[in-house]
This record gives sequence, structure tokens and C-alpha cells, in this order.
Amino acid sequence: MIDCGGPPCMNGGRKSDSCECDCPTPWSGEDCSECDIKCIHGTLDEATCQCTCDDGWMGLTCSEPCENKHQLCYHGWYPNWCDDEHPYVLDNCPAMCELCKISTGGDTRPGNCRKRCKNGGSLQESACECECPDGWFGDDCSLECRDKFHHCQWSTRLCDNRDYARHYCPVSCDLCSPPLDITE
Repeated sequence: MIDCGGPPCMNGGRKSDSCECDCPTPWSGEDCSECDIKCIHGTLDEATCQCTCDDGWMGLTCSEPCENKHQLCYHGWYPNWCDDEHPYVLDNCPAMCELCKISTGGDTRPGNCRKRCKNGGSLQESACECECPDGWFGDDCSLECRDKFHHCQWSTRLCDNRDYARHYCPVSCDLCSPPLDITE
């Protein structure tokens, strides 16, 4: 091993065979004491050389929008999968996993559920699901809750096929509640 002498490398840097400091990102300079980061949408902490991102931004320089990158976030991959056992969820769903905060019209909230519920449905943001009023169902409350096949009420076998039941027998298969008939 070569004895290089001179000032030691700082911030985790190590002397190379040529006695120069090899600096880890984001440090640079002769002794790894210079911070190379410029925060685009955030504030730099010079002591740690890390950005604290403004709401709506993420990444090393706060230049990436805070949003989920995969269609399975909330729809196949769920918030309780935001752990070390599911690293692909953490990588692809940073907003859902609350690794950053999004900004919507001045309001800041974790996640990036942008679903809109139709026909008076209300959005449950934590699960990114619509709670539909009686008479409606579906991912966005756009499907009318009524049986469309005359054998729905007496053939429970139809309910085994979720796709068929969803489209033709949602009332008989208990997928939704029909609207209340108010007749006096």
C-alpha cells in the first residue's frame, strides 16, 4: 500500500493509487469537501450535500416530478407493499409509498391518486378507490347497478365468472346496491 501523505479525503472519499481522492457522489474537490449538487426545486443542506425537495418534486437534485411511474401502483401493488421485500414497488411508486409529496392546486398530500369518481361517488385517497352511491359501481362509479340478464336471480353459477357478473348480474351477485325505489 502506498503512503500518500497530505490531507485526508473527507466525506467518504479514498486515496487512489495515484494519491488523489476518489470522491463519492455528490462530493468533489481535492479532498472531497466541495458539494456538486444544485437543487432545482428545493433547498441545499451544504453540511450533508443533500437537497430537501419542495412539494411535488423528488430526486437527488429535486428535478423529477413526484409521481408514480407504473400503472400497478394502487392497482395490484398496494401501499402496504412499500417495504424492503418489494423494492420494485418503492422504485416505481414513490408517490404512493410517500417517498415524496405531490402538490395539487396548492394542497399537498402524499400519493398521486388522480382518479375522479362519477355519479356522486367519493374518493378514498388512501386506497385510491371510489366509494359509489347506491345505484352505481365500478372503478369510477360509472356502471349502473342493475341486472341485465333475465336468469341472474336464480343462477348463482353466473357469479363465479366475475367479468360476466360485473357486466350482466351485478345486483344478484352482490357487487353493488341498486338505487332505492321510493314510491308512495
